[in-house]
Amino acid sequence: MLREMLSDGVIDDQERAELLQFCERVTTTDQRFDVATSDMQRLQGIIGGIAADGAVTESELRGLLNWMAPQRHLRTVWPFDEMQSLATSALADGVVNEENERTLVLYFNEFLSSVGGRAIDIPDSWEKLTIQGICSVAPEITFPDRKFSFTGKSERAPRKEIAEIVTKLGGVFLPRPTNDCSYLIIGAKGNTAWAYACYGRKVEKAVDVRRCGFPLLIVHENDFWTSVDDA
Repeated sequence: MLREMLSDGVIDDQERAELLQFCERVTTTDQRFDVATSDMQRLQGIIGGIAADGAVTESELRGLLNWMAPQRHLRTVWPFDEMQSLATSALADGVVNEENERTLVLYFNEFLSSVGGRAIDIPDSWEKLTIQGICSVAPEITFPDRKFSFTGKSERAPRKEIAEIVTKLGGVFLPRPTNDCSYLIIGAKGNTAWAYACYGRKVEKAVDVRRCGFPLLIVHENDFWTSVDDA
């Protein structure tokens, strides 16, 4: 965040406000922060245990998902949603295949390394992980006073119409994700799955925002329209 703010040699009012907001969240002593911090540390321990042998089994993933299910307060906390999506997708057909296992091990290693944990020994023959963003599983989407951005192409409506719908439901539509953006919607055209690796500058920006601690969710278009219909 600091590198980005200093890239143009000037810290403007919006950047200053975002930095203060981030510092206040990090230094707060309220119960929600303490619970979220301790539970994310538990997730780190669970992931470290699963990945310690460089393999991921069906029973390990089911145990992980059973633990994650009631942790609703961790939704929007990176990388909780990504972990849940990958695990759910890997178990979609009831069997963890070789490709899913490799993706999980690589992503687990990235998580453990980023939080100062012990890196896993990865075979030299494995390709470097290229996942940039992953859609959340059944995200809770609300519209009033929330900010939305969109990337890709929609199966159902042009971007202008999506922006109008968001505004009509009380939300704000942004041309690109920012630190105070709530949702980045991924267009479904060309990919109907709700959990997949997604790419592009907007997705990369969204992942950076999440890693900085801001509660932005990457959501699939299908979940967005379900929430629109419910609203």
